[in-house]
Amino acid sequence: MAIDDRWKFNDMSVIFLSSEELSVAVIPELGGCMMSLKHLPSNTELLATIREPGHIETYREGVQADNLLDLSLIGGWYEVVPNAGYRSSHEGAEFGLHDETVYLPWKVEFDEDRDPDSILLMVRLNKFPFRLIRRMSISGNRLVFDEKLINESSSKLPVGWLQHPMFGREFIGEDTVLELPGSEFEVDRHLPNANNSLVPGSRGKWPFATNVKGGRTDLSRFPATGEMNSDDLVYIPKVSEGWFRLVNRRKKLAFSAKWDSALFGSLWIWRAFGGGATYPWFGRIYGTAVEISTTWPATGLSEQVKLNNVPFVEANSVISTRLEFTVGSTD
Repeated sequence: MAIDDRWKFNDMSVIFLSSEELSVAVIPELGGCMMSLKHLPSNTELLATIREPGHIETYREGVQADNLLDLSLIGGWYEVVPNAGYRSSHEGAEFGLHDETVYLPWKVEFDEDRDPDSILLMVRLNKFPFRLIRRMSISGNRLVFDEKLINESSSKLPVGWLQHPMFGREFIGEDTVLELPGSEFEVDRHLPNANNSLVPGSRGKWPFATNVKGGRTDLSRFPATGEMNSDDLVYIPKVSEGWFRLVNRRKKLAFSAKWDSALFGSLWIWRAFGGGATYPWFGRIYGTAVEISTTWPATGLSEQVKLNNVPFVEANSVISTRLEFTVGSTD
């Protein structure tokens, strides 16, 4: 096991945490983003890379809040609190897309001599009186997030809390299958665009969805790079169990996730295969984000509260939870 903090990328610190089977790279200053998750025996990078990481501040000037993540998204794995989704407001606080933890510098602490298997990441929000603490631990082929969300105020507050891992072309593709427990799904109807390949608002039982050509699309499978130029968002509004599994059959490699479905009760599946011919992707993106969420749809906190689709954090209280991830051979 090892922790390595000697590295920088575009003048931002990069922390590597590794075992004999996994290596993760985190940029605390860039919203605590995990820019890399690599399976070492197969030399496979699981996460998508869209662009080089850069300081959030370089994108802010003259940019609408709705566009900030489109400009700064590097792929990787973000964690979103408290506004999961698009522009919204609540109790006078204005939020942009996936605001606010994504746009804040996180603090990091570790002691390699005493604990070479974990690092501690922390962020205090500006717009809501929340503090988020994530201990990332690695052992063999297993990565664990032990998390605490702390409400530091005397007000009961709603929270959209979203894990946003985006998987890239080294891992997903024609040979990869997304496995879920038996689930009902709904294709997003709130944010339709010209690049949808699926019928907005359509519903069904996993994995077959109606596409805009009148046929069926198997949501558990992925097209080859360059085969499509589409952008779709699918929800599992209520997961029956807290797990999913991505299996690359050619590489015989699987990513498995497990979490508390009483807290994270929904999944969002962003299928960005090209992304359309215009802004922001111009056909250049390829990835799938399987997003573990406390709420849905992606309309932001205010609408989620109206729909009664979001949990609340009691005044002066703490929510603790654990998420577990494994990457390993299917042999």
